[in-house]
Amino acid sequence: MHSDDSFWPLDRSEVAAFDDSADVIVIGFGAAGTSAILGAREADPEAEILVLESTGGPGGAAALAGGIIYLGGGTAVQRACGFEDTPENMEAFLLAATDAALAAQNAMVAFESLGLGGCYIGGLRNNAPAVAAELGLPPGVFALFGMTVGVPDPARPARVKPRL
Repeated sequence: MHSDDSFWPLDRSEVAAFDDSADVIVIGFGAAGTSAILGAREADPEAEILVLESTGGPGGAAALAGGIIYLGGGTAVQRACGFEDTPENMEAFLLAATDAALAAQNAMVAFESLGLGGCYIGGLRNNAPAVAAELGLPPGVFALFGMTVGVPDPARPARVKPRL
């Protein structure tokens, strides 16, 4: 982290005017924006790069999506660490995770069409064993994400929450 306060995000209402220049301006600090920053830095290590992000922090839509990286299928590293896996297990997991995400997305669209609101809870993965115990899940089963659904409060309009 930078100790200079000029790197901290400001709310749009705090910016009276904008007058700045840079060699490269990147709009968005998500996966694509980060790739653009790295590419610009590689092309010109001395370039001044300005990053504009509306959520107040890095991550963009990619951070909101959550996700799992599965490096399995029976690799040598897995075997060395005492994990048994096969390409068939990896395919089954990836299909199940994709199906769950698509079902949740479709459910959220249906809820929103009824005037309801919701939020995915990707943080369930932060302590998967404790969540599995709380939900009474069988061994080897864990939650990919949760979802809340309710009636939106018109006094508190929804917005993208910055990630830390």
